Amino acid sequence: MTAIKGEEELTFQIGERTVQATARTFAFAPRGRIHKFSNPVSKPAKALVIVSRAGFEKALEEMAALAPGGNEPPDMENLLAIAKRYGVKIVGAPTGGVE
Repeated sequence: MTAIKGEEELTFQIGERTVQATARTFAFAPRGRIHKFSNPVSKPAKALVIVSRAGFEKALEEMAALAPGGNEPPDMENLLAIAKRYGVKIVGAPTGGVE
């Protein structure tokens, strides 16, 4: 699903497993498995996301356009509308211990 580059960090939860991802980390989430990610630090992170369902990249682009700057909360009404259009269920940020 994702490869992290540079000095960024992301936290991934795939099922019950939570992983702190740094440079050159790969995380795979099979289709249908609940998965989520968050950026636990204050600086932006970059990731390469590969999806196997053609067209889903448009959902990510639309969601990214709603991303606020700084510590502002996202526009959840519009985020949920985009998610519904693409068959995505928003489940929240990763929880639990990190491997």
